[in-house]
Amino acid sequence: MQQARGAKPEGNRIAGTALLSKAMDIVECIAATERRLKIGDIEHVTGYARPTLYRILAALSARGMVHQDPRDHAWALGPKFTQLAGSIAHHTDLITLAARPLQGIGRKFGEAVNLGILAGNGQQTVARWTGSDARPVADVGGRKPLYCTALGKALLAFQPERSLADLIAGISFERLTERTVTDAAALVAELESVRSRGFALDSGEIIDGTACVAVPIFDDRGGVAGAASVSGPAFRMTDPRRFDIAADLLRAAGAVAEGFRTLHQAAPAEADPLPPGSPFSVDRIGAFGATAILPTGTGDIYCVIDGPGARVLQVEAGRARVVAEFSAPVQAGFLRRGKVHALSEDRLWRVDPGSASFGPDPVVCSGAVAGADALVSLPDGTLFAGVGSRVLHVGPAGDVTVVAEGRDPATGLHLAPASLCHVSGGAVVLTPLAGHAPQRRIETDAPVRDFAVTGDGGAWVTEAGRWEVSRVSADGGTVERLPLPVPAPSAVALTGSGRVLVGSDRFGLSSAQLDLAPLSGGVFSLNTINGHHEATGGRT
Repeated sequence: MQQARGAKPEGNRIAGTALLSKAMDIVECIAATERRLKIGDIEHVTGYARPTLYRILAALSARGMVHQDPRDHAWALGPKFTQLAGSIAHHTDLITLAARPLQGIGRKFGEAVNLGILAGNGQQTVARWTGSDARPVADVGGRKPLYCTALGKALLAFQPERSLADLIAGISFERLTERTVTDAAALVAELESVRSRGFALDSGEIIDGTACVAVPIFDDRGGVAGAASVSGPAFRMTDPRRFDIAADLLRAAGAVAEGFRTLHQAAPAEADPLPPGSPFSVDRIGAFGATAILPTGTGDIYCVIDGPGARVLQVEAGRARVVAEFSAPVQAGFLRRGKVHALSEDRLWRVDPGSASFGPDPVVCSGAVAGADALVSLPDGTLFAGVGSRVLHVGPAGDVTVVAEGRDPATGLHLAPASLCHVSGGAVVLTPLAGHAPQRRIETDAPVRDFAVTGDGGAWVTEAGRWEVSRVSADGGTVERLPLPVPAPSAVALTGSGRVLVGSDRFGLSSAQLDLAPLSGGVFSLNTINGHHEATGGRT
């Protein structure tokens, strides 16, 4: 057959791809003109026989690549091509918008900066910018698993619920190093932490000795357009440095999202202070740090000792008001008969939250509680003080008796039914107040900062350096870990209505940590029923 006008020369064919080449010729033929082509037009341009055209067009139509108008049987490109073209344009926009801020991060930290997208059940690197000391661990265009890379986890964590379930169901877990996550339940728990923090970590999960931090990049519609990461050798990528890098990556991701909004003239979405589905709500409290949380027993009203802020606050319906201010930090405090007792400059003050009046407390001699960092009182006025490594009993006349040694300094001191509780060696120690019953220890796997004993004999605990709060059973086993959007959880308390209140610190955090965790200093509320939590949405 004579070669028709516009047909592809046989010299351009690749052996074994004749059918594919014919399909591409037909697609190019339809795309090359603005007018609507019928079967005779396509036959004339390509030179292919009609039976061949019908078979190929039927296959292309089934995939959505082409579409036949039933009115005049003319052919046009199908919806699949529109989708693919939009995807290409979107990724091009992503790379263009991300290039400048991510190049700056590469120069600043000297490491490899990667830009990735979701590609099927994996993640694909679509661009990279390297610093002077970078050691790239993947090629541009290369694909890696989602479950064991920071880029992959950042892409996964913010997917819609249904898409996320399908993606996780399609993962074939493989142990690549000793640290690799190898089951769906562990991955889901890790993704909850990613959503809470806003960034993902990989600590030698895909390559031994390599660490990474990644953040999602959102488009103008709030969807995940991609993710950006910085990777490097683990000896350089320590947690403090990764937190610094994460803060810069989040700023860069924000700039890219703003670029998408500008391109499409979309208004910025109002940011929720907590990720969707978070088990916490956050009370609007501007504090430097929660040294102690004191439930009042009246509904969900509670008081907060803001130690570094030198203040006592009362919180009602999620809003705080200052009821006392001091000229020096508040060291500790407790609630007795509706009054807050606050220790400042080794002097005990009594605060009435109802009238916002306060003055020196004449009940306890000041010298008896000097140096205390935790205080608790029985209803009859008996006072216990945590002073360094000791727990003291302070009598009404100021007489002092040592009731426990080996306490971990600057940790919680609380009362449980018939027991005085403190922290020693990272464990919660319950000492009976009467009788000869033995001490009981609730062991944990990290240094405890504060705790609240539960009705079943376990405890909620805040642990040093963890972005989470944990519930441990009476025998010390971890029942659950709930991620927090802050790196320094401090005080924890239980209210009479079943809420768990978790305080946090803002004072002492680095600039990068404050960028990562703007809710630091607030109090997070977790609803519980018989020790189990219920999700709460939004702010209280």
